[in-house]
Amino acid sequence: MQPLIHRAALLRAELHRPPAFNLFTLLRSSSDEVRLHSRYLAFLLNPQGAHGAGTKLLQLLLAALNIEGFDCTEVTVEVEYRNVDILIRNSKRQAVIIENKLYAADQDAQLHRYLQTLQSEGC
Repeated sequence: MQPLIHRAALLRAELHRPPAFNLFTLLRSSSDEVRLHSRYLAFLLNPQGAHGAGTKLLQLLLAALNIEGFDCTEVTVEVEYRNVDILIRNSKRQAVIIENKLYAADQDAQLHRYLQTLQSEGC
């Protein structure tokens, strides 16, 4: 019977994997929320993006979040609009607010302030 420490070392050697590939570290910094993460996510969610996926990526996100009834035609996607990290709006005055948090705590009533701002603009 092998000592426990030896078995643990064998298991570690067998199961150890290098850190998973992270596109964000390749492009900039894994913690660059504003200049990289939000812009990249907004690019993917923008139906007019050069990715050529149209509304498919946005529809996948909406389905994953169980958001029903959001019209994906005539959509605009903005980054850092009035402190909202990602704002997705359509011509039917519907909006999706994405607050992208990395290492930051929620601010007091932050989402409520965003809601009030958008409502004052007619959303």
